[in-house]
Amino acid sequence: MARILILHNTLNSAGGSRRICLATVECLKQAGHEVILGTADKTDWWRVRTHFGKTLRVDGEVPLLPFRLGAFGIYARLMA
Repeated sequence: MARILILHNTLNSAGGSRRICLATVECLKQAGHEVILGTADKTDWWRVRTHFGKTLRVDGEVPLLPFRLGAFGIYARLMA
């Protein structure tokens, strides 16, 4: 079992890259790995469940920015 950090800008909106990130987390968890998620903002897991129909739990989550970007969300995409 390994501890794996996955970096993604956000999971708080619907989209293909978010779906791939969630599928990656799901596969790694099924393989028995510990998964830590690093994002620009804290994940709203209710929203993830609503958009994707998935109830996933990571072993830890690290918000990479100490503030919310809001209108400047385009800069968060540069992290991806």
